[in-house]
Amino acid sequence: MPNPNTEFHVPEEPVDPVPLVPEAIPPIYERQHSLGLHRPSVILVGAGGVGCWTALALVLGGVDNLTIFDGDQVSLNNLNRLPLPEAMVGELKSVALARWLETLRPHAHIQARGMFDPEIHRTEADWVVCCTDSLKSRQVCYRYTTEYGAKYLELGADGERWTLSPTPPEFSTELEDAPGYSSVPIHVGPCMMAGAAAAYYVLHDCKPIISHSVDWKKGPIILAMPNLGALKFESINEVMNLTETEFYHCPEWGCGIEIERNLILLIKHKREHFPNWSLVEAKAHVENELAQLDAIQPEPEDDIVREASEVSMTRAYGRTVEGAYEEMGVDIEAHPENPEIEAYIEQEVPDGQEEQG
Repeated sequence: MPNPNTEFHVPEEPVDPVPLVPEAIPPIYERQHSLGLHRPSVILVGAGGVGCWTALALVLGGVDNLTIFDGDQVSLNNLNRLPLPEAMVGELKSVALARWLETLRPHAHIQARGMFDPEIHRTEADWVVCCTDSLKSRQVCYRYTTEYGAKYLELGADGERWTLSPTPPEFSTELEDAPGYSSVPIHVGPCMMAGAAAAYYVLHDCKPIISHSVDWKKGPIILAMPNLGALKFESINEVMNLTETEFYHCPEWGCGIEIERNLILLIKHKREHFPNWSLVEAKAHVENELAQLDAIQPEPEDDIVREASEVSMTRAYGRTVEGAYEEMGVDIEAHPENPEIEAYIEQEVPDGQEEQG
């Protein structure tokens, strides 16, 4: 046997590793590539008004592995919220929706199935999105999701409201066990918004930690504008900053408008006064004003507020309100609210001329 220690071997030429070629970004997704979105596999149960818009948002966002379950047929009265042609009336909703989506993304793997049955359909996916209107079916989907370790999301819409939740409700309505199909008023708006909200969570591969229930409220949300409508987020504590006082009086000079204590509305109104402020700056100012308002217990009388304001101005600028009016030669009784006086108060007092408040 040759001795390996006495043998001479010419070293082989080092082989340069093949450089990894980054996966080409399809031109259709170039605008969203930097957002770091995910493309998980999804099981969608329910292809009605909410399910079809959810499927559309997911497929447009890049999901290319989608299985759709629905055993119902497309009817003519579905078309007020389904983006399907009238020629598809009578087809299974899952089949019609899959065929339409394939025209938008021909290379996507989209499967159409009938009614979802966990004993028959053992399909695994990263997400299960349930868009049915039955508590029983949602509970079935949730148990299936838990068994396979997938993420779960359920959506709903009726009337002017849409909902999104990471778990099924713990109770049912009186009509839940009633036989037959129950028809409720619905239009395309809540369906589209529920589908778009679901796409946010799935494309970011992020489970919601709370349920969302969003309703369209027709005025008066802001009492001074009775024709204004607004989306009211009923389940997000940060947005609905409500205490015993449900309305907020704008403290800006000459405004005083009464606004519902909804953080979104307050931030929008604040930026009307200060358009150069960022959302972060406006939010910080609104939250500070709300905190100060909540800290005042009980509410002081107007003269106490005025006295406190004058003391703070004297400490900050060395000049009282009465002193400023006197220096400017303006009658305080005739002009109780004068922006020139306010600006003058905030000017620094020259050294040696501090006024004793």
